[in-house]
Amino acid sequence: MRGALALWWIFVIAYLLTACQPTPPEQAIPTLAVLPTQPPTPQPLTVWQPASGELSAAAPVQLWQFSANAGEAITLEASGTALQLALYDPLGNPLGEGVPLQALLQASGVYTVQVTLLGELGGAYDIGLSYTGQINPFLPTATPRPVMVGFPTASPAPSVAAALTLTSLQPAFGAFNLPDERHSYSFQGVEATYIRVTMTRTDGLLDPYLLLNAPDGRLIAVDDNSGGGRTAQLNGVLLPQTGVYTLTASGEGLTGTYELRLEVDFAPFESTPRAAVTEAATATAEPIQLTPPIPTAIYSQFLFDHAPVRGEIDRAGDIGRYRVPITQAVSGGREPITVGVVPAPGFIPQLELYNSAGGLVQAVNTLGFDGELLLTIDPDATDENTLKNDPFTLFVTGVEGSIGGYTVSYGRGGTRDEVRRGEIFPDRPYPAIQSRRAVRDVWYVRLNRGDVVTLAAVSSDGRFDPILEVVRPDGTLLIRDDNSGGGLDANIRSVQILQAGVHAVRILGADPLVTGAYSLIWRYVESAPTPTPVPRITTLFEVDDMLTPATTRDYPALLQAGDTLQIALNAGVASLLDPVVELVAPDGTVIGRDDDSGGNLNARLVASVPQTGLYQVRVGGYLNGGGFVLSVVKVAPP
Repeated sequence: MRGALALWWIFVIAYLLTACQPTPPEQAIPTLAVLPTQPPTPQPLTVWQPASGELSAAAPVQLWQFSANAGEAITLEASGTALQLALYDPLGNPLGEGVPLQALLQASGVYTVQVTLLGELGGAYDIGLSYTGQINPFLPTATPRPVMVGFPTASPAPSVAAALTLTSLQPAFGAFNLPDERHSYSFQGVEATYIRVTMTRTDGLLDPYLLLNAPDGRLIAVDDNSGGGRTAQLNGVLLPQTGVYTLTASGEGLTGTYELRLEVDFAPFESTPRAAVTEAATATAEPIQLTPPIPTAIYSQFLFDHAPVRGEIDRAGDIGRYRVPITQAVSGGREPITVGVVPAPGFIPQLELYNSAGGLVQAVNTLGFDGELLLTIDPDATDENTLKNDPFTLFVTGVEGSIGGYTVSYGRGGTRDEVRRGEIFPDRPYPAIQSRRAVRDVWYVRLNRGDVVTLAAVSSDGRFDPILEVVRPDGTLLIRDDNSGGGLDANIRSVQILQAGVHAVRILGADPLVTGAYSLIWRYVESAPTPTPVPRITTLFEVDDMLTPATTRDYPALLQAGDTLQIALNAGVASLLDPVVELVAPDGTVIGRDDDSGGNLNARLVASVPQTGLYQVRVGGYLNGGGFVLSVVKVAPP
């Protein structure tokens, strides 16, 4: 009995102790709104192998991953629903965004691509990864792209027996369902007639590319992008003989659908017809100076807007001294000022800017990725006491006793120097890359009083934000635009010309420290009558490709005696190529060569053709290889 009573008391005490414990709060059932968001599982992406995905409001982000090595240049493309691409390196650092997206990879490892839905309407999309400027190695080699070292040899034509028939003015439609597909077409050509063949992407990721073989098997024409954007066009090819020609179409290793159209004429195809001659208010034919001489600096001289001068530190401790004006306050505030130094190899410069009271405004000695030293002052963000003395004094010195030559320039606004690109003609795109900070590109166009034109500058890499300016022959600004084309693109929809002469078209970045690629084009809305018709311009071909070190590539061009060619060879985005271009006659003689006339190491060649025949435009480079864009234009007399 005593034992039972003890057990009973133990039970009571245990119950009381349990009852005294605090009751835990009731835990709420988690809802979707408070659950942690899990990142989507990355899917593998393989170079040259297109893949598909789908975005929706519930799943607006998808991830893809691929392995790559340091030094590889890659291109990411996507099509379908409205989306944005972003690229991250193996450590998760962002490398860029846009569609398409190009990057030069700096490290080996696994890279991540984030695909993000823009807007609320989702849908399916295609994505593709390729090496920038390279052709898909899985393509069959029956009709290779022209890759030659030394004098070119004849390229065998594809089998005509397997070719589809192409008829003038009747479009053909095709689809590349596999990345290794090529389609062959044949048509009956007549000697001394002109043809124009256009291949346009209608869906998917394919990058149209055309090759034309003559009846005797010679590769006589090639094109990638001269139709604008990703449209390939063989424009104004004069057929050398009568017979069956073979046209090969490819998608550069990417899939999608396309339209192919053939046109035949007995006269060359013109880009923009001009009105009749009745009035004398015309653009003069004054020459355009693309490489103005840079004067030697005078000690303590004033620097003028976008007018570089040469200096030299020839003894350790020497100083270059210059005067820099500060603009007076105007409505909206003062303009920023930018100063830059381009040092010769081996010279390490330092910049110091002082006001006239002796106060240090700014000092810099760190070179940027472009090898240049840059100093920018925003007067509206600077202490007024610092700015009250005008002008400033700029000192250029060598770091740690460094000596050598340099070029110094000053500019109002975000740029301080300019690259003169050359004359541009209507209805054809001009691709370019700004690879230096705080510079503006200058193109030239001859216009007549009464002309009405439209101009557009399109960002090619989704990063560079172009500002488009048109400057009158007297140097005053006519019109300016930033983003009227949508997104980053600039578009001047219509402007009337009131002064005949050479107008400057300037391209500068909205952020002067951001470099990148763009494409410029202009057209006539109305053409004023002129007694001096402009020359007829025919784009022969335009290609973007990749060159390996110590090699050359040849591209064919059928030319007539007396033709004048303008050849532009520009290094691609993030390319280390120092381009060199040559024009090679049918007998192998080099009749023209250029290295740096295009500015910023790019090549630009103007050459006259001495005799009729099949010429080769030869692309090469010093030391390094890399991507490039080649554009060949024929200028015929009016």
